[in-house]
Amino acid sequence: MTAQAKAAAAKQLTAVTAGLGAAQISPKIEIAQSTADRTGATFAVEAPARILAATTAGGAAAAARSAAAAGYPDAIALDIGGGEANAALIRRGKARVSNETALGAAIIKLPSIDVRHLGPGLNAAVTAPLDGVIKVGPGCEKPACVGGSGHLPTVMDALAVLHRFPSDRLGLDVSAADAVLASFGSALGMDRHRAADGIVHVYAEAIAGNLRNIAAQKSEDTAQLALVVGGGAGPLLGCAIAKNCGAGPVIVPRNAGVLSVLGCLSSGKSVQFAAALGQTEGELSASDIVNCATGLRARADAWLADEGTGGEIAFRVDVRYRRTDFRTSLEVPAEGLQDSDIAALAAKAAQAYQRRFGQRADQPLEFTTLRAIATAEPEVAALPAQSTGEADPRPALLEQTQAHFSGGFRTTSVFDADKLSAGNQIPGPALIVQADATIAVVPGFSARVDAHQNVVMEADANAAARRA
Repeated sequence: MTAQAKAAAAKQLTAVTAGLGAAQISPKIEIAQSTADRTGATFAVEAPARILAATTAGGAAAAARSAAAAGYPDAIALDIGGGEANAALIRRGKARVSNETALGAAIIKLPSIDVRHLGPGLNAAVTAPLDGVIKVGPGCEKPACVGGSGHLPTVMDALAVLHRFPSDRLGLDVSAADAVLASFGSALGMDRHRAADGIVHVYAEAIAGNLRNIAAQKSEDTAQLALVVGGGAGPLLGCAIAKNCGAGPVIVPRNAGVLSVLGCLSSGKSVQFAAALGQTEGELSASDIVNCATGLRARADAWLADEGTGGEIAFRVDVRYRRTDFRTSLEVPAEGLQDSDIAALAAKAAQAYQRRFGQRADQPLEFTTLRAIATAEPEVAALPAQSTGEADPRPALLEQTQAHFSGGFRTTSVFDADKLSAGNQIPGPALIVQADATIAVVPGFSARVDAHQNVVMEADANAAARRA
């Protein structure tokens, strides 16, 4: 499989290079990796599995930076697009890294940002079987409001019927969405608005339940975590999902709809150099690791020199228990390694095994591979903080419209995100229009724009309790 993957990656890279050459473009090609950094084309071809799920990893990394900048280093990153929804845990300002990468039903033993697939996105098809219970997904349909057949309603159609989109600006066919939701609601004995409201509630609760499960698997509580939303649809549904899972506040980064791309561009360039160890705990000494690390460091230093930037080098060791499928990767001190540190690494591996299987391993622990990870400094500067200005957002007001929230239509202010400034405060209900996404501030929530142009939404009751 490795040889086939390398051949496929090389074929694609050759095609891209040829296409650029035909257009008389000779760029330096860099490829995003599933660890939310970038590497050169040659290294990507040699380890093609490392580029799996790179864009979702980039989104999680960018969400982590936005959460930390907003003052919430512990959070959940949630990305909802048309086709799918994904999430990742953030601790201490960093997206959690797993030692395994999921590719469908297959598990590849390589580190990656731990992004979990939650289900379909806004294109999720909605059904109501004979029991009359609304079910969202797992299949997808092209929404009627963008030219779909209207055979089944989708979550996007429901939001269009509720006027949660600036439909005229997006060119949505709201009448088509109205028709499909009217037919769907009639079969359930309700009008189209009530049916649409039910669809959004069911979808938000399903996503919230998945977020609670992901957090619980890592002994986390969503009530103690902020929720960073991205993708074209995450900002529309962030408040509803937060209400269902207790997370908060809801943070919408600037350019939330293209957060994955920004994450890949603003991450450092990285490459890994590896050397085999192949010794058990009793056979391996600190000097073995130090000698191996010296050679790897020389290669990493040479790569950083070629890049012409500063950077850092970290070391990790891969370990496994023989005759089991358990493998993990552990950080190794870059300097001053002692023989006692090997015992400490073995203890960490034993703890990880016990957490996973509920018992201690009865097989020898083998140290298989030492890795040097060289990361060049990112070339994209962080967004500078703005000084906080007036709370009044009216200079950014576009219009007043009618949007449907639980209970009926309400007068809703629509704001231009590009004209908002740090310090602006916006009570719900409101819609904030970005070039790549629409933010819905639901009734009972208020939004503020922070110094980094994040829109931070919080339930009014929670904000009052925090101020008390």
